[in-house]
Amino acid sequence: MDNLKYIDRFFESSFELMDVTYTHKRNGRTLYTFLSSLHSLNDRLKQDFERDLMNYPEFKMLKHLRNYYHHQGDIDEIRVFFDHKNILFSHYEMIIIPIHIVAKALREFMSGKVQPWKLEEKKSLITYCHDLSYVFDDLDGFANDPQFPHKGELYSGGFDLYTSVYNLTNIIASLCRGIPELSNREIILDLDDTYDEENNIGKYNLTVPLGVRPLLTTKGFIFI
Repeated sequence: MDNLKYIDRFFESSFELMDVTYTHKRNGRTLYTFLSSLHSLNDRLKQDFERDLMNYPEFKMLKHLRNYYHHQGDIDEIRVFFDHKNILFSHYEMIIIPIHIVAKALREFMSGKVQPWKLEEKKSLITYCHDLSYVFDDLDGFANDPQFPHKGELYSGGFDLYTSVYNLTNIIASLCRGIPELSNREIILDLDDTYDEENNIGKYNLTVPLGVRPLLTTKGFIFI
């Protein structure tokens, strides 16, 4: 019996979420399937190989969204293509979720007794994505979906999952190549060289002209 199929399930769910050639397979459960597969993967890696993804802030962020999805409500992903001229960005297709969902997920995480490990995880998430500091400072406010006007339209804040999913998939690919029992699995051998932690997207992945302020919304970036 193959007890390592959870590796295949994870990468297949990542391909469906991220790879444009899998667009026809996407549906309302694509994000949930990925988050569930990721959660299962981490449990099994700890059990089978004593590897824990909790060392990575990308996993922590996605873990909280999975818990929200599992215990509180749905998360609708919004696909937006980046096509702004004279502005450099690390990727073309964004996977945006409303910032109020992120706030609700983090509020649930921070609820109850304040414990040192929670504060350390909060610090890790803010170090990974500094904009989350504003969310942590006003979880209730952001959870109420504050909207702001711009050029006659109202906008809700957004959060792009692409970098977290992309980086973590690369981390897991590199991890699997370093585990003899996993390195020769067909799905690992078939990964191209871009699936490597060394290719991860850096923290500062958006370059805008001096004096321009970017704001990510559920409709994509607006620039003020």
